[in-house]
Amino acid sequence: EPMVHLLPHWTHPGKEGVAIPVVVYTNCESAELFLNDVSLGEKEMTKERQIVWNVPYEKGSLKVVAKNKGEVVSEKEYRTASNAMAVKLDANRTKITANRTDVVRLEVSIVDEFGNMLPNANDLVNFEITGPAKLIGVENGDILDLSPHKVASRKVFNGKCVLFIQATDEAGVVEVKATSEALSEALVKIISE
Repeated sequence: EPMVHLLPHWTHPGKEGVAIPVVVYTNCESAELFLNDVSLGEKEMTKERQIVWNVPYEKGSLKVVAKNKGEVVSEKEYRTASNAMAVKLDANRTKITANRTDVVRLEVSIVDEFGNMLPNANDLVNFEITGPAKLIGVENGDILDLSPHKVASRKVFNGKCVLFIQATDEAGVVEVKATSEALSEALVKIISE
């Protein structure tokens, strides 16, 4: 499948005007980069399988479109995040089997009012799990964070963390609630059958 990936995020407060290396990875023939809907040029894919632009930072939208034979086949966009407004939960599945082995991975993000992830957020998030499932771990990817993994709270690192829950041998509805001080909460329901 055609794909394109863009690095880094596009929220860099205090770096206005500073050239930021923007790296694009794609399996397509070429890619075109746009900053606030203005083209920064189209480049052919290199043998290193990455394309780099140096882009002076300004708030707004950074978007890449990947092309094959001149046709857009994939795209990715980042928008500058504003103030933290909510906790967001994304589950990799919403149905599990009550077999004591099925696992759900929930990605936790701190987002602004438009759903843009805040890449510098480090808020403490608390989790409440009700129903036939148990917490098996929470991780944020910060190698300096030595907090225990099997507790129902964790600071996000660079705006994210992940929560893992496991089915029990009972059927029912599992609810996972994520809260953080001064932010809107998130709730996900998972059916265990």
